[in-house]
Amino acid sequence: MENIVALIAMVAFIAFLAWLGVRAARTKSALAKWSGMVLTAVLAVSVFGVAALTAVGIVRQHARSAPVPDVKIEATPDQIARGMAVADGFVPHVTRRPGR
Repeated sequence: MENIVALIAMVAFIAFLAWLGVRAARTKSALAKWSGMVLTAVLAVSVFGVAALTAVGIVRQHARSAPVPDVKIEATPDQIARGMAVADGFVPHVTRRPGR
């Protein structure tokens, strides 16, 4: 839960930095304009990178971690023929040659 709160806080901070960048772009002084825009851009990109890594971490943390079961199924000729019939039912324009 704290990870999601941190992610929301980072997104809000990025929006705040974008707003500051727009405010800096409206100033009359060229030095204040460019230094403010560059500073906010650098901070926004770095915070965006941290937010992206946090989002990836949240996804990996909640990913399924159960082991994949080892299922062994015996394939009989009847089952193979039934599977081919079902598969051919989905693609009617494909014809199979005997023996394939």
